[in-house]
Amino acid sequence: MQAGNRLVALAAVGIAAVRSRGLALSLLVAVSSSWLVAESLKQLVDRPRPTGADLGGDRRLVLDSPGFPSTHTAVATGLIVTLLLLSRIRRRVAVGLLVTVPLTVAIARLYYGVHYPLDVLGGLLVGSWCGLCVAHVSRLRRRAVNERR
Repeated sequence: MQAGNRLVALAAVGIAAVRSRGLALSLLVAVSSSWLVAESLKQLVDRPRPTGADLGGDRRLVLDSPGFPSTHTAVATGLIVTLLLLSRIRRRVAVGLLVTVPLTVAIARLYYGVHYPLDVLGGLLVGSWCGLCVAHVSRLRRRAVNERR
């Protein structure tokens, strides 16, 4: 996981830990699973990243690893989806975060020329799926704990 992803994930988990250890653990699992699934798919699909010729000679970064799906986008999406499904954030703020954060990361990956549009779409789907799965398991776990009491 790149340094930027690590810092954002640690900050989110740290902030959540102040309010709820369960939420912090769920965020950590969402970030880790999004990263793991995206990296596994990269190795399986092995789609090359854009080259300078693909972008009209204007390439901002040079990366040799596979491009599909975008791990940055997957991690950001998984983190936000899990946070929104498990926390008590107001609906307007939640929708704003859900739209703004993952799309900003996706657009940045396109802007820097390190991914094709399908790569970031794949990252959005991977992150959403991981976030939904983690939130569902977390709710099932919480319900089971409450039923035992």
